[in-house]
This record gives sequence, structure tokens and C-alpha cells, in this order.
Amino acid sequence: MEELVITQQRETVLEIILNRSDKRNAINALLFEQFEAAVITASRTPGLRAVVIRGAGKVFSAGIDVSSLLGLADQYGPHWQQRMRTITDDFQRVLNRLERLELPTIALLHGHCLGLAFELALACDICLAAEGTMLGLPETRLGIHPRCRWHHPPDPARWARACQRIDLHRPLVRSVARRTMGPG
Repeated sequence: MEELVITQQRETVLEIILNRSDKRNAINALLFEQFEAAVITASRTPGLRAVVIRGAGKVFSAGIDVSSLLGLADQYGPHWQQRMRTITDDFQRVLNRLERLELPTIALLHGHCLGLAFELALACDICLAAEGTMLGLPETRLGIHPRCRWHHPPDPARWARACQRIDLHRPLVRSVARRTMGPG
């Protein structure tokens, strides 16, 4: 099986890496299955103190792989287009699992972070974006409502933590960044 998500444990931090850089880490069914398995692994690994999620290559993720949508017929039947609520519920289940993880989750964003990838990032406690990162929900231009993350009322304490100004000179942030992104 192709390894579209890689996990690496570095001491007490589990790194989850979207590993489909030849397709800009576009999310297809197999990548999302492997991502869910990585989140389950994080929830069951004793001694972890944090989870860091990043994309391999030049972008975090371009979002859902539009070319893989026709493959949804195999999983949801020939009239899959009429089952979008069920399909988004399946995405929601995985994002809820990430959001409810009892460990701090940090998304390291770079390049592009679009659509479902942006919703994945929003399910994390903290998002750190490199300068020039493009964030967005392009599906809204097609009239598709991104219901996976936005329909939940925000938890004020969670958003207060996630929206704090990040000072890269603080020892904890510098340590996490150095461990996951390298020095510099």
C-alpha cells in the first residue's frame, strides 16, 4: 500500500506528514484513511505530549483531490452526488476525531492550505503559517458550503489558545519549530 501519510515520533511529539507531494498533498480517500489511522495512533500512544501535522514538499495541501471524486461511486454508489451529506459526515467524523484528541495539535502550514485541508488545520489547536501561505475555501465559489468545520460553535477557550500571537522567541515555540522544521 502506498504510504500517503507518514508518522514519526520524536521523543514526546508525534509528527503526521501528508506525503503526496507529487499531487500537492491533495486529499483522496486513501490519504484520508491513513490520516485517520495516524490520529488514532496518536490517541493510543502513551507518553505523547503533542501532535504536529505538516505537508511534505512545497505545500501543506491543495485540499480534496477533485480527480478522485469520481472514485466516490465505488464507496457510495452510482448516485454518490446525491449523498453529499453522508460523504461530508464521513469527513466530519475524521476531523472530529482530530479536534477531540486529548493532546495539543499544531498544524504547520506552508504554500497552499485549501478546502478540506484548511478545515483539517482548523481542527487543530494551533496553526502556524509560513509567510505567503495561501489559505482558503475555494469550494464556496461553486456554491458548496464547507460544513465540516464551520457549523460547530467555537469553544472560546480553544480559540483563545489558537488565536494568541505566536512569538518565535519564546522557548517552547522555538523548541517545537526547531524540532519539526529544523534550525533557522
